[in-house]
Amino acid sequence: FMNPERRTAKLAILPRTAMTKDVTVTDADIQTFYDDHQDELQRPESRTLLVATSKDQDAIKSFEKNVVGQMNEAAWTKAGVQTKEITVNPATAFDKSISLPSYLEKAFTAAAGQVVGPVQSPLGWHLIGVASIKPAGLPALTDVREKIQAQILEDRTSIEIDRVLEELNAAYERGETLAEANKKFGLTTTSLNDIDREGR
Repeated sequence: FMNPERRTAKLAILPRTAMTKDVTVTDADIQTFYDDHQDELQRPESRTLLVATSKDQDAIKSFEKNVVGQMNEAAWTKAGVQTKEITVNPATAFDKSISLPSYLEKAFTAAAGQVVGPVQSPLGWHLIGVASIKPAGLPALTDVREKIQAQILEDRTSIEIDRVLEELNAAYERGETLAEANKKFGLTTTSLNDIDREGR
């Protein structure tokens, strides 16, 4: 039986906040990104749908009679309670995309206020009401401002981290000591005493 090799080391830690403290995003940056990435920012058509589901097709047909001309969540929920074996989902916005459940696809061919179905799926029978439609298009800057700001910040942070790490590696290659690097880059250190290859 051989004792594993053990070592004592110092670990240098460079906090992310120290590397990115000077990274900023201005209003002009956000406007420029918005102007330059309008194709990417386009949103798909979105529809708010009411969906009632039942294993019983006759129950869905009865439910449909109770919600004729009523395109609001409260009316559908009330009708669901009155009709047996009906589950009514809360009004939910769905984007027109390839990930859309197949039983909802027909709802994207109907006009606002129309009811689609009954439509069958592995989950049962569905009645789908088109509560509202938000057409595809470019969202207003105010609607995507936070998203753009986060994207720019993340991009610039990655660039800054790479820059700092390159400078740190260059410093070590020049033979600078850990103490010198600590002072220059704001590192903190911790000791790892008597550890094996698995860090134990």
